[in-house]
Amino acid sequence: MPKERPFTLPQGNPQAGREVFIALECYKCHAVQGERFPGDPADVGGIGPDLTGMGPLHPPEYFAESIINPNAVLTEGPDYVGEDGRSRMPSYNEVLTLEQLIDLVAYLKGLMGQPTMPHGPGH
Repeated sequence: MPKERPFTLPQGNPQAGREVFIALECYKCHAVQGERFPGDPADVGGIGPDLTGMGPLHPPEYFAESIINPNAVLTEGPDYVGEDGRSRMPSYNEVLTLEQLIDLVAYLKGLMGQPTMPHGPGH
């Protein structure tokens, strides 16, 4: 029987991950200070947690789990959780490839700086 080993996510391409972030329109719910995304800046962020500076705060596997299973860790904040007690973040499991997930996590791991909103428990 093989020895148990912790799962570690492979290295991804942060630039390709940024493109996934844009393609999935993640910026419409999650602010990233210092980044420019398509569309009206007034339509950026505010529904989900500000991701600025999140990179050094969590291991890659945390980000992967948050994308694959948004209900794994619920973050307290304005409108982050629906009336049903579940995350308002939609599932991307049907459209996101494994390579895209790995690249998206690499992009999120590279986010530095200070968020504009305080983060509640779970961060």
